[in-house]
Amino acid sequence: SSAPVVSDEMISVYADGSSIHISGLKNENAVVSVYNSIGQEEIHFVSSAKSFSIPTSNLSCGIYFVKINSDKNCLIKKVMITK
Repeated sequence: SSAPVVSDEMISVYADGSSIHISGLKNENAVVSVYNSIGQEEIHFVSSAKSFSIPTSNLSCGIYFVKINSDKNCLIKKVMITK
């Protein structure tokens, strides 16, 4: 059985020139992964914070996919990294 997808209204994921910002998470350990456009994992960590920012200075410009996995939910959002 697949995990239910979280509605976009609950979790905000967006990128600016220096970071990917994530907010609206519950206080549960969420596994956060950032993948490049060809599916290579660039960033991976676990967070229990409700909101946080991921620095993007080590990422090239382009399209990335942010995957957030928690005990109850899975969400994938596309972001554009620009400098």
